[in-house]
Amino acid sequence: MSAMGREKRRGRRWRRRAATALMVLTCGVAWGRPSFDESSLRRLLAAHGFAPAETRAVISTLERAEAAGLPSSVLDSRVREGLARHAQPGDIRRVLDKRLGDLAAADGLARRASGRGIPVRDRQGSLTRLADSLAMGVAQEDVASLLPAAVGAKRDLDHVSRAAEVMGRLARQGSRAADTRDVLRSALAAGWTRGQMDGLVDVFGSARRLGVPPGKARQMLVDGIRNGKGLTGLSDEVQASAKAAGAPPVVASPRPGTSHSGPPKGKQGVSSPHGPRTPPRGAPPRPRPPAPRPHTPRGPVHGPPHR
Repeated sequence: MSAMGREKRRGRRWRRRAATALMVLTCGVAWGRPSFDESSLRRLLAAHGFAPAETRAVISTLERAEAAGLPSSVLDSRVREGLARHAQPGDIRRVLDKRLGDLAAADGLARRASGRGIPVRDRQGSLTRLADSLAMGVAQEDVASLLPAAVGAKRDLDHVSRAAEVMGRLARQGSRAADTRDVLRSALAAGWTRGQMDGLVDVFGSARRLGVPPGKARQMLVDGIRNGKGLTGLSDEVQASAKAAGAPPVVASPRPGTSHSGPPKGKQGVSSPHGPRTPPRGAPPRPRPPAPRPHTPRGPVHGPPHR
């Protein structure tokens, strides 16, 4: 190989290394790995009575998060919230460990999304929302089931994380993931906005209050979204379905002290052991019976004898 060929080869190798280094730096800035203020946090922990070993345990958790590329600022904020509420050191450590595990699982979901071509823009915000949904009881595979719809609609990880967060809020209200997955997949595929997805929480709540079966509500919402209906149309359809099923109207509770019982029709004036009934308000007063006449003895009236 000539000297010129070797020089070209070294130049290509250098350019590849430079491109790799630039990509790492760019991802580090875009994904945001904020460093927490260790000295400030140490002082704050000491001021709240943390022992040196307890302080080291908290700092170690944040360092592990940063080493794994996870947003340590989220954990830092959680520590400060716990201190503001005067939480015990053991409780703060348990919350931190659980939060770190949720963030690690969210990072795994983000990597799966990136591997399918889903753009990752606001990594810290997306990871935080994904971790929130997992903390609310959503399974990782339920979140992963949203990825194909995001790929087909060219959505980014931010949209996936917001859909997962709505799934978590619905889970908190008692809706199973089996009854919400298809609805949120349809919303992602239809390009629904953040506000529209948030509104699904109210629609599901209305269906539950009106007694619409979960399976029927799921299919109704999926079909409505695919047919281009918005939140208002979906809400109207839920109410119409409940009305067609004969949902009983809401009846106001009687006021204390009132009674719905009364004399049967056609038998007014029936005596009561508690005395006469008071006529209803607005009814004309009953005529009073005539007063009895004074008794007049028959026969001649004898006056007093004359003396």
